[in-house]
Amino acid sequence: MARGGRRRGRGWNGSGALGYLAVVVLLVTLVPFDFALPDEFRLYTGAQLGDALANILMFVPLGFLYQLAQPASADRRALRALLLGALLSLGVESAQLFLAERFSSPLDVATNALGAWLGAQLELGVARRLAVTPALVGRLALELPLMGLVYLLVPLLWLAGLAAAASPQSGRAALLLPAGLVGAVILGQVWRHQLGPAGALSRRRLAGIAAGWFGLGAFTALGRSPWLVLGGAVLSGALAWLVAGRHLPPGPERRYEGPTLRAAAPLLALFLLALTLWHATEAPYPGGGIRWGSPFTSAGTAEILEFLELCAAYTVTGYLIAEWRGRAERTPREAMLTATAVALSSVVILECLVLLLGGPGGSVVRTLAAGGAAAFGARVYRLQLGFVRALVRQAEREQADPEESRAPPRPAPCWRPGV
Repeated sequence: MARGGRRRGRGWNGSGALGYLAVVVLLVTLVPFDFALPDEFRLYTGAQLGDALANILMFVPLGFLYQLAQPASADRRALRALLLGALLSLGVESAQLFLAERFSSPLDVATNALGAWLGAQLELGVARRLAVTPALVGRLALELPLMGLVYLLVPLLWLAGLAAAASPQSGRAALLLPAGLVGAVILGQVWRHQLGPAGALSRRRLAGIAAGWFGLGAFTALGRSPWLVLGGAVLSGALAWLVAGRHLPPGPERRYEGPTLRAAAPLLALFLLALTLWHATEAPYPGGGIRWGSPFTSAGTAEILEFLELCAAYTVTGYLIAEWRGRAERTPREAMLTATAVALSSVVILECLVLLLGGPGGSVVRTLAAGGAAAFGARVYRLQLGFVRALVRQAEREQADPEESRAPPRPAPCWRPGV
């Protein structure tokens, strides 16, 4: 715990999510990684409105999560997020000096920093809005394990949009829709069970947030499929609005995570199936059959982006499986093993489907990468679960004994049935 106050966002949704998004930003801005010493260093001093907007949008989630990760007692001015965005962007632009297909630009540093600042301001505004709700509801609203799925979907949408933009075939951007609707379902359910009853947010504003969230993730496909991105944003907002107002009959469980995941899982499965079928339309590997080496025959931008997209998709899958099994798996090891086994089974089936359909063939590397990504997603869930339970215990101590609440929360034990 940092001195001077209790950590807020110590788990995944704070510093962990920030690190994950930062890595994804580095990957997508440095593809295809063909570094070489140039004959001369080039700086682009021009300005294009589309590039500037894209640079701003990509760093908004980074600023938001940076602010979310700060201790409650820390200086939470958004200028620190602006500095973080500028430093990260400066590193990216410096690395791009050694990429033949990239141009470094001082304007990119400025727009990236502006995006991080806007994201931090957004988090501050949301936090102020949630401050009017009951204490525990407000504190948990952005930290819920379900919200971890919403954060993980943003880099998946980025990569799906970039893969669609790099694909020589049109129509690939349609894969964004099922992935985006997963987030809409979750946002609608969180509002229905948490924010709506607490009066923190109107249902109409929720629809706007869901639409904006989809646009923030899918903006990378705007150049190739602007109408699909716009339609996806409208559809996400409408679905969140409908889910938030849907009456669910009372069931044996008080918790709403199970029904939410059961509603979201088919959409994620549809995304994985569509991703597999699209992969099956690509040219077969030389010699066909199962490929043991690299999953792409040449280190082209499109192939690398598709591989990263697969890893991001199975990170979300592993997280979802671990949360679905949250009450059954008593230790992080069990959660990771279960998520990895289920993910490996599904990816093996899908890779065999690609082979049967005459596509590139099965890839051992793709299979292992998917399993590793699912294990990572499961580990992420356990980290966030422990943090949320620590928040709940801290709130209970504050209610029972205000003096005891000054002590740091103890490490969260494993998830137990009925908790």
